[in-house]
Amino acid sequence: MRLPALILIAVFPLCGCDIFIEDPGGEGMPCDGPEDCQKGFMCDQHICSKVPDESEFGTKCQPAVQGSCKGQFGECLCFPDNNCYCTRPCAGAHGCDDIQITGSSVRCTLLDPLGLQGVCANWQWTNSYGNLCNPGDIECDNGQCVGFPVPGLHVCSTPCPPNCPEGYACDIGAGPEEPFCGFAHWFGFWHACVDSSDCEVMYPAYPICKNGENCTHPCAVQGDCPPGAYCDNTPAGECVPDM
Repeated sequence: MRLPALILIAVFPLCGCDIFIEDPGGEGMPCDGPEDCQKGFMCDQHICSKVPDESEFGTKCQPAVQGSCKGQFGECLCFPDNNCYCTRPCAGAHGCDDIQITGSSVRCTLLDPLGLQGVCANWQWTNSYGNLCNPGDIECDNGQCVGFPVPGLHVCSTPCPPNCPEGYACDIGAGPEEPFCGFAHWFGFWHACVDSSDCEVMYPAYPICKNGENCTHPCAVQGDCPPGAYCDNTPAGECVPDM
């Protein structure tokens, strides 16, 4: 009757003690960030969890974890509320109408200060800034539907002053012609051009065609440039994107 016990004693040193230790970075293990979890797992509320096969819209995610968003909402993007969510691209003010969530609304929103590609976003993630709109068609939660100098661009914004949110410039909108908050790109900064006459007509706030490529305006110091840009070749320089 002693043989099984003797076999166990003999085998135990060969196995070591790892059989009693949970797999670090595995499902259910504690974590402080994505680097603490194994591949295929994400750090969700300090616990390593499996990345779902099909992500729901608005699922919190981590861009550092490849594939943390899957399926229709396969893009992990970070928003002004300092969180990152699974979402998808959209085009036009009605590009997210098929997404229904309780107690809120989902809108096609512009996030990139140098781009016009929209993404579906809960209005609470952005405080409604950047929501695409159609005058008289879709209401704006935080202000009014403003026409910007970029042709056909209507975006939800608020008058200024007072100050705009971080990253936004205060400049003259196209309709109405009053100061509104927006990315400098919406007012014409760094749009394509051939010569300065293109910029002067289309984007009066940025009347110089720098190097025959992009609309900008002159600057003497850093403060002369919009958020996300710096003064190149000072003094007597031009604003260029800080990329």
